[in-house]
Amino acid sequence: MKKLLRFIPELFFIISGLSTIIGDYLVSETINKVIIVVVFLFLLQLVFQKRVVGLVLGAVFGLIALYMMFAVLSEFHEFETFSTEAFQLLAIGLGIFGIGFLMAFAMIYKFSVTKVNFDQNKLAV
Repeated sequence: MKKLLRFIPELFFIISGLSTIIGDYLVSETINKVIIVVVFLFLLQLVFQKRVVGLVLGAVFGLIALYMMFAVLSEFHEFETFSTEAFQLLAIGLGIFGIGFLMAFAMIYKFSVTKVNFDQNKLAV
């Protein structure tokens, strides 16, 4: 169970991408090739766990999520009154992209923590 928790950020982005692919196909019968490539990258990252790729994916998707949170706030400010639609936009938009930002931060944290084994018998240069 503890090992499964380590893969939650990658699984979140894979499930998000797959749901977008399925939703686009069911609504307009189009296939978004960019999202397929992104899902494939996250699948490869899930299997191989490369440190640099994990840091880059986490940073890129963290910035995208942050940008989208600001876009949701900008769209929210265009409402003249605080209505149910404005609240739904704010709650769902910030919820989805806030979780995406947290998952990206978790990826960055997971791959930036270094494990150093110090050996007392070796001379450090």
